[in-house]
Amino acid sequence: MLCELAVGVDAQLRSAYRAAEKEVRKPIRLVAADGRILDARATVAIQQLADGSTLTAVVAFPKLFANADSFVALKGNGTVVQLAPDLPFDTVVTCEQLTNIKEVFPGSFAFAALTHAGGVITWGQTNMGGSSAAVQDQLRTDVVTIVATTGAFSALKSDGSVVVWGDRTESDLGEARDDLRSGILEIYAAGSSFAAVKACGDDDRRVVAWGDRFFMPSEAVKTQLTDGAVQLCSSWEDYSVLKRDGSVVCWGSLFSCQYQPPGRDVVSIHPVGGAFVGLTKAGGLLAWGGSIWPSASDLSGLEQHTAGGVVRIFSGRYAGAAEKENGQILTWGAKGFGGMHNGSTECNALHPPIEGGLRDLLIHDGVFLALSNLGTVHLLGTHQPAGYDAVKHRLHSVCDIYQNTSGAFAARTDQGAIICWGSDYGGGFSRDVAKQLQEGIVQVCSSRMAFGAVTSKGTVVTWGRVCRVTARMQALFRSGI
Repeated sequence: MLCELAVGVDAQLRSAYRAAEKEVRKPIRLVAADGRILDARATVAIQQLADGSTLTAVVAFPKLFANADSFVALKGNGTVVQLAPDLPFDTVVTCEQLTNIKEVFPGSFAFAALTHAGGVITWGQTNMGGSSAAVQDQLRTDVVTIVATTGAFSALKSDGSVVVWGDRTESDLGEARDDLRSGILEIYAAGSSFAAVKACGDDDRRVVAWGDRFFMPSEAVKTQLTDGAVQLCSSWEDYSVLKRDGSVVCWGSLFSCQYQPPGRDVVSIHPVGGAFVGLTKAGGLLAWGGSIWPSASDLSGLEQHTAGGVVRIFSGRYAGAAEKENGQILTWGAKGFGGMHNGSTECNALHPPIEGGLRDLLIHDGVFLALSNLGTVHLLGTHQPAGYDAVKHRLHSVCDIYQNTSGAFAARTDQGAIICWGSDYGGGFSRDVAKQLQEGIVQVCSSRMAFGAVTSKGTVVTWGRVCRVTARMQALFRSGI
């Protein structure tokens, strides 16, 4: 499809975006011949487009991101629309500032946006990472990714250095200050702290940590982190490091020292709620950790089924699940925080294979929901979420299933319809927006107590405890700005 359009050299590219979107009838981004994504607000001269330039319109639906209580949407043209402008953010940004954005990284109470030039823009609660003014000079270029704790952010730059800002306790560099100047390869977060894999010597790796001193490794653990690190993994509050010899080192909250990691033969580590599980060379399953939630690592009664054959791990808040190569599914843990605190293992069971094979599995408060490759949804065990009986006959031709931390669930069918159940106050009930969810949904995102969805028309729908999408916001989605 070709479309000729005359735009003055001092004119913005808004008209080009609008003309292209009118022809395609979907949200698009305009791409120059050299691969640059063009900003609708910039002029032809600023974008250095010559007379007769050919632009390519690429269909690009908005991408939703959520923190604890709000959503933002990154449009295909690199602009960002905020869906909760009435939240009490004391560091704010305007739509005009949020352009040329490549990715958005949510914290619990703030956001950080990474531009295509490697710069960072932040907003939200100032003392929880919303303001990066103190380190802004270090965030102008060359940032490649960002990791968040509850109240702080750490940005990894292309030269291997790290820039940290946010809550004073969570951004405390401590003894890691010199280590963070170079050589950092990956960053992880747990609780109110960070840890990173750092290159050292010839093809060797070690681990460094910073943030809340409550979560720092002891001196004895530090001596085990100086070399040989193969994998670093974080759970809610703790860390585990897999070493070259198959041993595991862990640290984190005060309670993690009560739980000893396995001694050998681990080939990969996976977080399960506040605990960890490891896979052995034979596909065996080992579990450890859990801090004050020990049931997430208690495999009692399943010993004969965990010696081998495990191929995939699934994580919930207080429980876990594993798929075996024969299709059987192991579940373990407890229903709710109370059960976890008491060491309950009421969810420990072996389930038969799912007809058609397992595609995905969600876990919440003792509820295990399995999605098959045939598009059907199956309830494992006896714990049933609210409203499930009323919708289970509709749960076929399902492509994806979603959940949020309040206990609400949503399923997206192959026609783009959304079916909800679970916690009413958290999005399990969607009557107010039911007509908008009947077809054409292409993406779903969850916050703590709400859901957001992108439609095939490029608009956004939200439901649950969330700010409603206004007509002005929808106009921003439909336009090229």
